[in-house]
Amino acid sequence: MKIPPGVLEELEIGGDEKFHWVNDLSHQFIQELTANGTQYLGYILHTYGNSFPDRANRGRTHSGIMKEGVPCNADPEVIALAMEHGWVVITEESSGIRGACVCENIKCMTLEEMLAIEKEEQLSLLD
Repeated sequence: MKIPPGVLEELEIGGDEKFHWVNDLSHQFIQELTANGTQYLGYILHTYGNSFPDRANRGRTHSGIMKEGVPCNADPEVIALAMEHGWVVITEESSGIRGACVCENIKCMTLEEMLAIEKEEQLSLLD
């Protein structure tokens, strides 16, 4: 599991045990964007920063991934990192980040969904 530096900044604002755990293991978790990833980031911000139409459900609009009044917003970095490496986005949010992933054909799921898939894969190895 990899995260861009912005996620660590968001966790630090919360200041809970998740931040301390991730910060202690940051060398294992943090993945910087490359030049290509930075280009994806610009595209993501331009295309999905503000509200945008749902391409699959006509008439539905997603909230933009840039949140007003939030001191740190890692969602665009998360999407850019997934685009850069072909990775899955893990999020508990149901708004803009999920909609942007759908529009860009990036697999997106909750941590619970990912763990269920992992459990099934591990069980299939036992058969």
